[in-house]
Amino acid sequence: MREVALRQTRSIVLAACVLAAPGCALLSAAPPEVEVAQVELRGATLLDQSLAVALCVTNPNDTALDFRHVRVVVDVAGAPLADTVNGVPVRLPPRHQVRRRE
Repeated sequence: MREVALRQTRSIVLAACVLAAPGCALLSAAPPEVEVAQVELRGATLLDQSLAVALCVTNPNDTALDFRHVRVVVDVAGAPLADTVNGVPVRLPPRHQVRRRE
C-alpha cells in the first residue's frame, strides 16, 4: 500500500496554489513560483490518507510579498487528492526562496 501511494505521489501535479495577499501590492507584482519539493505519506487507512507536502516558493520580485493565508489544491492523475488552507501569515522576502511544509 505504501509503495503504491509513493508511486502516486510522483505524479502529483500542483493544480492550484492560491495566495491571498493584503492590499493591492500583489496586483503589480509577478506571481510567486511554486513547486512541490517533497511529499511524505504519514499514514493511511482504506478510506483516508494523510500526507505532508513541502512546497518551495520563490519570490521573483524586488519587493517582499506578504500573505495572510496559503491555499493548496493537489491533484493526482487528474483526480483531486488534497485541499488545505494554512492561516499562518507568511512574508516572502524579495528575490528569496522559502520551503514550507503543509
